[in-house]
Amino acid sequence: MYSCFHYCVVSHFCILGSTNSKHVWIIGDQHVVNIERVSKSRPGGLGLDQFGVKVTYLCRDGILLNDISDMITEGKEKFHCCPDLAIIHIGANDVKFKELYSVAKENISKMLDRCQELLPTTSSVLFSELFPHFNCIEMNGACEHPTPHFNRHNRNANTQLIARVNACAKEDWQMIFHRYINHKEKDFFADCITLTDQGYSLVLDMFVNKVKHFFTHFPAPTS
Repeated sequence: MYSCFHYCVVSHFCILGSTNSKHVWIIGDQHVVNIERVSKSRPGGLGLDQFGVKVTYLCRDGILLNDISDMITEGKEKFHCCPDLAIIHIGANDVKFKELYSVAKENISKMLDRCQELLPTTSSVLFSELFPHFNCIEMNGACEHPTPHFNRHNRNANTQLIARVNACAKEDWQMIFHRYINHKEKDFFADCITLTDQGYSLVLDMFVNKVKHFFTHFPAPTS
């Protein structure tokens, strides 16, 4: 029944339904698939044991903003609860396949509305901005002279996402920014678009730090 989406629970030390359980869902596209893969390569785990946190990845290659409803719904049906904290990274495929500014704007609005409807008891939802794709000149198969800013389509999508999250009445909705990812530090491959494992590891560190901060300030689970 759940074969269309990929589920992976990376911390097994707490039992679903336990009063001490804290549940985090990281939801998204192929980038979250890669973040999950990088997380499995860490011998010491994610360092969330002291918080009693169970992290679940709900991710699939190629999903669009409009797929968020199905992913959240199937996650709720499988785990019989909403997460305490959700981190969502999605939108790259909308920008890739539908490069119209108006389409991205409309779909971002719909995605946020559906999150609000489907996650009523989730204490906080963090929205991860699209990763920077550096504009560059292709020379001999390598990226030369990359400019240190988002390309136009990613920048427009992020502008809309930030504006909608900031305008939302829910104060516990926040953005996660990735301005620290640097093409000069081997966080990207030569195309200045595709993240390396080092780049994904930086993103994972940011996610983990956000989780630690949340459960330090809001230790009581919501379910």
